[in-house]
Amino acid sequence: MDAIEESVGWAAFQAHHGSLGEIMYEAGSTPLSVTEQPYTISFNGFFRFAPSLFASIASYHGSDSSELRFAMSPAQTNADGVQMPATPDITAAGATIYIEEETCNAADAAHPMAEQVDYFAIAAGVGSNADRQHGSTAMINARP
Repeated sequence: MDAIEESVGWAAFQAHHGSLGEIMYEAGSTPLSVTEQPYTISFNGFFRFAPSLFASIASYHGSDSSELRFAMSPAQTNADGVQMPATPDITAAGATIYIEEETCNAADAAHPMAEQVDYFAIAAGVGSNADRQHGSTAMINARP
């Protein structure tokens, strides 16, 4: 059997809230407290808008396979009467997550074992571009 060549990219960050040019980020870990119950990660620094959030279960307690899930904000009707879909509960202040066990061998998706979750939040648009919802489109070298 022939092996398929793959490329793997990675980055490492210390637990910290900081910036890379005009991009704000925060890397961190929860305590050993995340279960099937909603758990709120409170960001330590300031994001003007809800950041993109990448997270994964960092510990392994118990024998069942599990997935990290974002809690969902309910669907709402906007001012124009349009039904807006449910969205992940991620705000500029934090995010709500929980762990769900797979249910192939059991109907119970509860995960009572507490786990640690590592996360990386990132948002573009600080400084003169902070009021732009989707971040900066200016080139880094274009500054006067």
